[in-house]
Amino acid sequence: MTHLPHLFIFLLLGAVTLVPVASASVFDDVRSAVADAIGGDDEAAGYLLGLVAVVVILLVIGLLFPDPRVVLIAGLVGLAFVTLIGWWPTWTMILLVIGLAVLLFRLPGLGGDGGT
Repeated sequence: MTHLPHLFIFLLLGAVTLVPVASASVFDDVRSAVADAIGGDDEAAGYLLGLVAVVVILLVIGLLFPDPRVVLIAGLVGLAFVTLIGWWPTWTMILLVIGLAVLLFRLPGLGGDGGT
């Protein structure tokens, strides 16, 4: 029973941290900061950050799993990630998914005809 005041304080602090402080997204703040750093607008910074995120995801997955199908799936996951957080518009993801689907069916050994 001596720990009851401590439990009450921890519950009160936990409830205070659940209250939203701001409605802005962290990803929007990062995009705005990069836009200020490069001297461009938010769209250019979003494309730059999205490109970096997708390349990092592809490099990490490519080093861990050298199978081309896994790398293509990692690319799709990276594209979905940067689209969902708002760095790239939806039409960019649709265009790149179409390009990756064409690439997937044209790679030799993955169901394609070998690119001929």
